[in-house]
Amino acid sequence: MVAASPLENAAPLCENATPPLENAAPPCETPAQPLENTALPCETPAPLLDGEQKRALATAMLARAALGIRTREGKELLFSEPGVRTLHRLHASGNTALQRAIVGDRVVGKGAAALMIAGGVDYVFAGVMSQPAHNLLAAHGVAHAYGQLVANIINRRGDGICPVETLCLPLETIADCLAAIDGFVKRF
Repeated sequence: MVAASPLENAAPLCENATPPLENAAPPCETPAQPLENTALPCETPAPLLDGEQKRALATAMLARAALGIRTREGKELLFSEPGVRTLHRLHASGNTALQRAIVGDRVVGKGAAALMIAGGVDYVFAGVMSQPAHNLLAAHGVAHAYGQLVANIINRRGDGICPVETLCLPLETIADCLAAIDGFVKRF
């Protein structure tokens, strides 16, 4: 993936909050009550934030890390490695940090977007976002913004499309994307 520097004072090019899909539960503005026999952390939920506040939090995290996650409890998790591997590790381990989280990632392609959707994120800001990632997030009703929208994410050598983006481009479902990413990560 191409590394992008955090964009300070970038004008919002996209601020999407599409309506939920038919027969889907409406977006939640307050933390849900725990289901029977499940436990949520016993912390005070973070206050509700508007889109600009979420964007400001995400870009502030990006100034300090390649990937930042602000959990629903208000904790910040900062990661130095690229988003797909970290997001895959969180998803594969069953970690719930992404549920209703605000995520700032320097580069978001379709694979990272699929992992974020599967994790239940509330908001995504990317310094650079691919059109397929934008389309997927919008189709799943995830509010998002970006500094730069590109056709596809470029690989680290700069001579082609990112391999995870290439894997996910023809896939139509989140489950198919997750299976492809899982196979890719296990090979490397």
